[in-house]
Amino acid sequence: MTSPHPLPPVAIEAEIKRAWLSEQGRAHGKAADMAMRLRNASWSGQRMWPVWRNYLRNPHVRLSGSLRALGGNPSREEAITLRDRLNPMAGERYIIAWHALKKESGGERYICTLPPELKAIHYMLKRPLEKLFERQDNMFGVRDFSRDDLAGEIKSLQNRGFTSIAITDVVNCYQAVNADAVHQILPLPKEVMRNILDLRNHTLVRDHRTDYQNRSCDIVPPYDTTHKARGPSLEARGPKGLMQGSPISGIILAWLLNGIPTTDDVRVFLCFDNLIVMARTPAETRAMLKTLAVHFEQCSAGPLALCEAEYADGEAIEFLGYLFDPDRRDIGIAAKGLSKLEERLLAAEASQEAVLDKIVADHFAASDSPLQTLHDPLSNAFPTLVWDVLLSFRAGFPMVRPDAPELLTYLDNSRWLAERSGQGMAAFLHDYLFADADTGVGQLIRGIMKDK
Repeated sequence: MTSPHPLPPVAIEAEIKRAWLSEQGRAHGKAADMAMRLRNASWSGQRMWPVWRNYLRNPHVRLSGSLRALGGNPSREEAITLRDRLNPMAGERYIIAWHALKKESGGERYICTLPPELKAIHYMLKRPLEKLFERQDNMFGVRDFSRDDLAGEIKSLQNRGFTSIAITDVVNCYQAVNADAVHQILPLPKEVMRNILDLRNHTLVRDHRTDYQNRSCDIVPPYDTTHKARGPSLEARGPKGLMQGSPISGIILAWLLNGIPTTDDVRVFLCFDNLIVMARTPAETRAMLKTLAVHFEQCSAGPLALCEAEYADGEAIEFLGYLFDPDRRDIGIAAKGLSKLEERLLAAEASQEAVLDKIVADHFAASDSPLQTLHDPLSNAFPTLVWDVLLSFRAGFPMVRPDAPELLTYLDNSRWLAERSGQGMAAFLHDYLFADADTGVGQLIRGIMKDK
């Protein structure tokens, strides 16, 4: 029966939007449920091929992968169109663009830009691989065991006397991985690993437009074999091993490197391809590094080599963006991160000052009477541009105390803009900018930021 009072266009549009959001939620929920079924089937010893086939063919799973690959707020038409193009079993040869990025330590890394179809399938595979992964206690950088969790573990050990520390990483880790090892270790259907994960079965195209800006280095054009004297040949460059830039490469690397040696007296942790060794004496850390070098040389994912280690014996050391100082009970922030914060803050302060100046100028230009000029035009203004920089930076270091000296220094240095605004309220809120979100002042600050 047709309603005698049809909905206005705005209401219809809102209803369509709600229905689409609900459909997205169902897709993600069903994908998570089916990934759990995969894990349960594996643990119970079931024949896995039929379970994988049902998972990969399921339209909810394919829609979930498509949504994650597209990101943002894609339209239903866009997401459904991508979903219907996905076929992990088809054996299609995808075209993967790649570009070079300079490493701070020297050399370059090769970043892959996956086509939407391949990226969506990688997202489809990521969830069950995370569910099936049986993590060793010293593996971090995986679901539910983040780099921040590792930072807390490191600081706890340092405070308990593990002050002899060595840090290193795997040389060109993604490049050096033996692609055949992926086929041997991952619990995926062989066709999927061959068709979807193996770079050797795709077409690699170099995208010079996104190469790093320093063109003084030797850039070899694609398929050019006439300038070997200027730099590495094409065969020596470009992605191989694992696809760096793929959403699934991190969990694949964890599968490959899981189970590195550690002891109660010499603790070893791995986060992505970064290693930290902690002991009570320098001799113990050096001995363990030798053991690790042999382990990685002989591991099935390699052979892999370790970079030259950095040592700190009773001294402060930076790792994964954090600072670990034996003279501090809390965790600090590495100098590199603080340097980036300074750059962003300087830009934000200049922009914020320009905004406040314009508010004042516009107010007096529009004033019709002397009484209006007595009103403070900045009474309801807040330095939200500066707050946004400080809050986003703080969010990147959740293991750092809100009253850590590094944070308080930058908070105090940017207070002058808050003092210009809000008749004292802005300065008060600025001082408590890092208050917990569930406190009254924290909620007020986040309400202001939401409405900015």
